[in-house]
Amino acid sequence: MDLKDKAAFVAGGGDGVWPAIARRLADGGAGVVVCTPDEQQARQAEAELGAAGAAAYCIAADPVRPREVEAALGELLRVFGDLDIAVADLTARPAGTLLHLDDATFDAALSADLRAAFGVAQRAARLMVARGHGGSIVLVADSLVDADGVRSLAGDACGGALERMTRAMAQELGPHGIRVNLVRCQTGAAHEPLPPFPLGRPARPGEVAAAVAFLAGDRAAYVSGSTLVVDCGLEAVR
Repeated sequence: MDLKDKAAFVAGGGDGVWPAIARRLADGGAGVVVCTPDEQQARQAEAELGAAGAAAYCIAADPVRPREVEAALGELLRVFGDLDIAVADLTARPAGTLLHLDDATFDAALSADLRAAFGVAQRAARLMVARGHGGSIVLVADSLVDADGVRSLAGDACGGALERMTRAMAQELGPHGIRVNLVRCQTGAAHEPLPPFPLGRPARPGEVAAAVAFLAGDRAAYVSGSTLVVDCGLEAVR
């Protein structure tokens, strides 16, 4: 399979789609280590992945803290002996519009998103450069949509910044054979049941995970510095 024998690091947090991403990478043949700050979430994810027969381990570590990221990456090297793929799905997506979002919540979202994405990408890139065989880094930015179709201002702000970061990192890391891409998605509440693909509905976790897996794998060897939008045409109908 496309990801067979790859070693993947997935940093996730909160209610993001990282469990689906970890499962999709593992189903593709990769060995996966997941780093998430909530110990209960880590145990639950590891149990679910193990029940599915996946070669995956989950570590309770905070992606915002560089030393904890380094420790989790060290565990990946110990277990699988390499690092080929790094994914950061760290979107803190507080609901709130310009008129109603408070300063502290906005600042916390920026820290959780941008600082964590930077830290994960930097630590992973350093390992990939040192090992000398390239790799793939995929960032995930989610503009949360609530049941009324209202988007998260903080999520949109972080997503825009991550697009610029992605291009800058891709340019810097390209000579080392490391690709960097971004998946921008819109998930959130939706009216059930959902038809297979109506224009204007939020994306499902599995759909986002499929996009991440494509960018992480060798079939996207020609793609770097790009943003792949996964929103089922939500932008097109607004």
